[in-house]
Amino acid sequence: MKTNNTNIAIELDIKHICTEMIKAGISKKFVAGVERAAWEFEGIYDLMKMWDEETDEKERELYIADIQDLMNDCFKNGLKG
Repeated sequence: MKTNNTNIAIELDIKHICTEMIKAGISKKFVAGVERAAWEFEGIYDLMKMWDEETDEKERELYIADIQDLMNDCFKNGLKG
């Protein structure tokens, strides 16, 4: 991915959300996979942003489940974990 201001902003956003996920008690192994996958699959990054903006814990859990499902699909299609 070419480095430019947009990519730097996205990288910082991904890192911020990953930090928040870890603070929320989500496993570091899962978060590390999410961070890698977010660069390859925009849908994962979009779900991460929705998770970050959500305040209801039950809704956040649903976003994590959606991220997991999408990551499972990504891994089946060749993304290395």
